[in-house]
Amino acid sequence: MQPAAAAVLEPESLGDHAPHALIVDDEATNRMILRGLLSRLGYRITECVNGAEAVTVSSETRFDIVFMDVMMPVMDGVAATRIMKSREQQRFVPIIFLTALSDESTVARCLDAGGDDFLAKPYSVAVLRAKVSALQRIQALQDRVTSLHAQQVRDEQIAEKLFSRVVGAGNFSHPNICAELRPAARFSGDVYLVARAPSGETYVLLGDFTGHGLAAAIGALPVSEVFRAMTAKGFAPEQILRSINRKLNTLFPTGMFMAAHFIAIDPSLKYLRVANCGMPDLLVFGPDAAQPVTNIVAHSLALGITQDMFLRDGPRTLPIEPGTRVLLASDGLFEAVAPDGTAFGTERALNAMRDIAPGAIHGLPTVLKELECFCGTSPQADDITAIEILCDASLMASDTADARAVLNVADSARNGWQVHLTLHGPQLAAIDPVPLLMNQLQELAGVEAQQSALFTVLTELFVNALDHGVLKLDSGLKAQGSGFEAYMNERSKRLGELDDGWVTIAVSAPPGDGNGAIEIMVSDSGGGFDVGAYYQACEHAASTNTPLPFGRGLSLVRALCAAVEHGEGGAQVKVNYPWR
Repeated sequence: MQPAAAAVLEPESLGDHAPHALIVDDEATNRMILRGLLSRLGYRITECVNGAEAVTVSSETRFDIVFMDVMMPVMDGVAATRIMKSREQQRFVPIIFLTALSDESTVARCLDAGGDDFLAKPYSVAVLRAKVSALQRIQALQDRVTSLHAQQVRDEQIAEKLFSRVVGAGNFSHPNICAELRPAARFSGDVYLVARAPSGETYVLLGDFTGHGLAAAIGALPVSEVFRAMTAKGFAPEQILRSINRKLNTLFPTGMFMAAHFIAIDPSLKYLRVANCGMPDLLVFGPDAAQPVTNIVAHSLALGITQDMFLRDGPRTLPIEPGTRVLLASDGLFEAVAPDGTAFGTERALNAMRDIAPGAIHGLPTVLKELECFCGTSPQADDITAIEILCDASLMASDTADARAVLNVADSARNGWQVHLTLHGPQLAAIDPVPLLMNQLQELAGVEAQQSALFTVLTELFVNALDHGVLKLDSGLKAQGSGFEAYMNERSKRLGELDDGWVTIAVSAPPGDGNGAIEIMVSDSGGGFDVGAYYQACEHAASTNTPLPFGRGLSLVRALCAAVEHGEGGAQVKVNYPWR
């Protein structure tokens, strides 16, 4: 039962809609005077005679303002204020202390307890009105801030779900890929994307936007859109990076950009293609812990700074072996600091990566455990994202679902179709025709189930025509110590100097009943090659179990296709890829 002193008096004109004031004073005269003054200002009044009653009443009733005496029996005003303020975390309820005292220690105690103002006895109507008006303005601002914050929280919750569905949910997942994302705020300024290309390559992008939080995270949406769409169509890493760069440069304000790591893992596990655009060193560990670590330093500006991206010599090609590990991390990992201000650094990460627990697949958990011990109580100042990839056969295994795909080809096979493309001179260096062709073929019913195999056949035939027909590259370069890297460097050089030559690709499906084949013919302006000698060399290598530095592409094409025919002295090749 409410104490008799805790009575509610309401102005007749406003009733329940009037603001509600709580007066806490053990002197009846003081309560009466203040009640009269507040009634004139339109307040409903509740009265209590000590702090304990005020604490009880305030837990049951919502007040707009409290007038609290300092010295009272049972519980004084300072103690009561501490309790009441601790409960009102989301709403500002001003508390005005009523006192005739003026010593500094009392003032300090009242303010420390959460008091918002003082009202000296005897009370002045003008001063009371001014103080109430000022606190009402503060209260209105506080209510506005609370409302805006609640709206922000709701918006962030919606945005968080959207980001998780659009950005993260589409990532290719595999036990060999270990990723850790630790945002410094609700939203991370880092983005992590993984996808399998039609060629069988695994593409991994780690981006670090300037700043962190929602403003930085917004950039992840266009980046993930471009990355996934272009990867699905078979575009090369450098083409994807250039498109992301143009997109960000168009969308972002000056001073906002994205540093990025991009790696492409060859399905044969013979090499990586690596691009470092303004990021910390990308670390590559050999299968043997005693092997030196390869540091891939930044060789390009971050994405979005300039309209035209300068990627010197394209992504770097790095020979690898099965069992190679790759560690990509944003600068938040290496720049995290201990309580004394010392940075975690690259060396600690290297040592932790080498200290993989027996039977463990990944070393990243050891790195993160070391990081936590190192940082201790230091607050996290930046987003931390780290990805470790173990490059072995299980990572590159084909998706069995693709192998079981059933093809519905009736419409395409019955009507027939043809796609034709010719590139000349410098176009061969600037344009990759395979994604363009695949984009056209995807519109044809029934082709989507064969996308990966068709991409492989088209790529191998085009690369052979360009490299050996137009550029006249010698596959013997690959047989040297660092042969593949030397081959790719020479290829880049000759492409940069190319001003003539051509390659033509024609893909067609003659009208039929769906049991025929897709025909692919590739011609080039080169002088061809000795087809008979090539096949004799392949047969000899197979019989003697001797690896050749050439022929992998054509061998793969022959394995996928029903027939392979050479013409024009080797400058033309025609294959039949069966519908079923």
